[in-house]
Amino acid sequence: DDQLLNISHILQELVKDSSAFVQSVDWHEPWILALFAMHLLMFIFILVTLHLPVLQFINLIVLGTGILLAETLNNLGRKHWHDFANANYFTQNGSFISVVYSGPMLCMISVICLNYFYNSFNLMVELKAAQLKKEVLKKNE
Repeated sequence: DDQLLNISHILQELVKDSSAFVQSVDWHEPWILALFAMHLLMFIFILVTLHLPVLQFINLIVLGTGILLAETLNNLGRKHWHDFANANYFTQNGSFISVVYSGPMLCMISVICLNYFYNSFNLMVELKAAQLKKEVLKKNE
């Protein structure tokens, strides 16, 4: 019962902290809107190219590289935030850039990986079906 109360308390704190985060950001800043537009376009591109494994692999590399650059981008943002933003969202721990930049990219990587797993599973099923069919034909000869 104490565990359930602890989980409930943790969830309440998560909701409270998330609400404070959302309220503290000016979501109408042009650079934030441009970032969201970039994420939306990338996600649409991923969905449109799900059947093209080479493009999906390139997407995977681009997204992974973008995530690897997040710390560098956060440091640049901390130094130059006054040139493009109304407030300094770029903290030492990088929580803002993790949520608005890396988080959506990780979700897109997950979509690509799930698509690869789905396609691999279907390919294995097709291969096994062809193998069984070949064995049946061989027995009937």
